[in-house]
Amino acid sequence: MTTRNRMLSGRFPVVALALLAMVFFGGVSLAGTVSDKACSAEEKEECKTVKLAKIVITGSIEDALPPTSPFGPAPIYFKKLLDIIEQAAEDEEIEGLYLEVSSPAIGNAKVRELRAALEAFKDSGKKIYSYTESIGLKDLVLLATCDHLATPEAGMVIIPGFSIESLYYKDLFEKIGFKMVVDHIGDYKSAYENFHLDGMSDQLREVLSCILDEFYDSTVSMIAESRGVAECTVKEAIDKALLDAKTAKALGLIDAVVYKDQFDEFLKKDLKADKVEIVGKYGCESLDLDTTNFFALFSQIMSSMSEKSKPKSKNPKIAIIYASGPIHSGKNSVDPFSQSHSIGSDTMVEAIQEAADDETVKAIVMRVDSPGGSGLASDLIWRAQCEAKKKKKPLIVSMADVAGSGGYYIAMAADVILAEPGTITGSIGVVSAFPNLHGSLEKLGIKVERLSRGKNAAMLSTFAPPEEVDISLLTRYMERFYWDFVDKVAAGRNMTRAQVHKLAQGRVWTGRQAVENGLIDEIGSFSDAINVARAMAGLTDDDKWETLELPEAPDFFDALSESFGISTQMQGMAGLVGLEWGVLSTVPELREALSHISTFINLAREETILYMMPQEIIVR
Repeated sequence: MTTRNRMLSGRFPVVALALLAMVFFGGVSLAGTVSDKACSAEEKEECKTVKLAKIVITGSIEDALPPTSPFGPAPIYFKKLLDIIEQAAEDEEIEGLYLEVSSPAIGNAKVRELRAALEAFKDSGKKIYSYTESIGLKDLVLLATCDHLATPEAGMVIIPGFSIESLYYKDLFEKIGFKMVVDHIGDYKSAYENFHLDGMSDQLREVLSCILDEFYDSTVSMIAESRGVAECTVKEAIDKALLDAKTAKALGLIDAVVYKDQFDEFLKKDLKADKVEIVGKYGCESLDLDTTNFFALFSQIMSSMSEKSKPKSKNPKIAIIYASGPIHSGKNSVDPFSQSHSIGSDTMVEAIQEAADDETVKAIVMRVDSPGGSGLASDLIWRAQCEAKKKKKPLIVSMADVAGSGGYYIAMAADVILAEPGTITGSIGVVSAFPNLHGSLEKLGIKVERLSRGKNAAMLSTFAPPEEVDISLLTRYMERFYWDFVDKVAAGRNMTRAQVHKLAQGRVWTGRQAVENGLIDEIGSFSDAINVARAMAGLTDDDKWETLELPEAPDFFDALSESFGISTQMQGMAGLVGLEWGVLSTVPELREALSHISTFINLAREETILYMMPQEIIVR
């Protein structure tokens, strides 16, 4: 019996598995749609059918490998999406792309990488088409690459520009007797200032203004370039904010105002085809399950779960290690539903060691998309990278949307660092934060009795009166950690301590700024990073090289069990501060704040709460 089968039989009875199967298959849509009716038998020989690959870009698209699932194909992850677009460009049966974009939850850097992939697809001589009813600003940046973009007469283009919003909770916490004890090293280290300040600091306002300028200017430039209009026209459209379809067409943002049947006719005419077939779920593996027979379904699920991984080939490889999410000690974790990941130092160290020890791996690319996290865990990952480099394997880092603070820490050992212009990076600094519930307990009528030994026994207590909490010792420890961080950056970037300190102090930089000040090496995409690694390893196409993606995809049921545990912790925290979970869950920002506080409480039981996470912001 395999490990997975043992786990399944131990945790999930047959009835539960059947219910899960019903839940998952109830929402599965059939792959592929076909425009127009099929040709008659008499016309079959003369009927020309053209295939368009349907590419859907929506929701959260993570870098890390999603959990394996016995219920069907795993969700698309970012590199897989890039590979599918490239596959369609090389597929002789595919004449173009049918693109659907709907408010993808990705940042400026990934938007740029997807644009580059779509432009590369067009370089193959094939076209991109899209018919959409509503277009947002991020949607438009991607849809602007289309050769033909159409919307119905009642369609809308909603492009109100960018704003950054950050909620400040100090007054709310005071009402419920809750206090966050926050200390930071670096004038610009603004992480969790919204927990202990009434409003935004001048330093954070300065940094965020620079980020807004980068996002706004680059967005205007990308749309104008792809649509062939002046930048002032795009700015005019953004200032109008809400455009009807005809106005959007007049400004050159879309190509046609038509209904779906008219668009289908246009496709046939433009492609010189009698029939246009839209290939849904293109490039995705399919799982042909018989849902009408429970025993056959159960057998297929068990068979898929017990499949052993394919033996590794002897071909030379580029190892791709995904570091996606907040950083903490222990194992990686992932929510199988939201696909949100976190980085565990144990998992990452094992993945780096595996790549270093594998003789077929000739270079390592680490893809970093992380706002930071535990200083201890970040240092352990950094050390594993340094050890791997001793085996003379090039280490390249590709920064995605965010690689700040701890995210930069696990990048600084690289031989070459690449990022997109809009990548958020830097934030070289340290912050400590832990909750103090003394006031909340008083309001709830709970009294804390304490016996202690040692002058500073209450230093990190969650329940001690705030005036008895002396964090001066922690501050001195943080200062030592900060200068160690600075010195390691200086060594990795061939800079002096003074040069790094001037760029550090918690300040956040865009990728474009980071190139200018020497924190990263060059502007480049994920694909560019792989090409750099290949060149440094001396690999050519004749070497038949391939990629090895690490860490391996987690088991679905393990991830499901972990997600239930996280949800329970958050609900318990909501009850502690007197908030109704049902109400809280309708306000994502409050839910996120509670999640951070819950994380601090759990980490306090395991390790010193020393974090390097930049201020969290919401860009709309």
